[in-house]
Amino acid sequence: MAQEPLIYEPQTIAVGSRLGRELIQSYKQANLVVWQDPRSWRGKWYFGFGDQRLWVPCRMLGGRSHPEERVINFCHPMGRRAFRILVAAYAISFLAVGVIITEILRR
Repeated sequence: MAQEPLIYEPQTIAVGSRLGRELIQSYKQANLVVWQDPRSWRGKWYFGFGDQRLWVPCRMLGGRSHPEERVINFCHPMGRRAFRILVAAYAISFLAVGVIITEILRR
């Protein structure tokens, strides 16, 4: 005798997907409001506090989103980590260039 699945309720799945769609739509709307705020942008750098996405569309002139380019949200927890790594990499490269220039000037 074949066993029936323990949980098989299409009605529950339909209700769950409808509620999930509404929740996802509310997140998308909240993220869009933060993304459109000019105070979230520092040039091409994005600091969208309240935006839950790590990768966001790049902003073009006129406030439109770029269809292909993405930038990191530096207020996202993983974005903060990426920001620290970028700052450290730039600092190390500036120090290396400084050491190279001083060695060249000593000769």
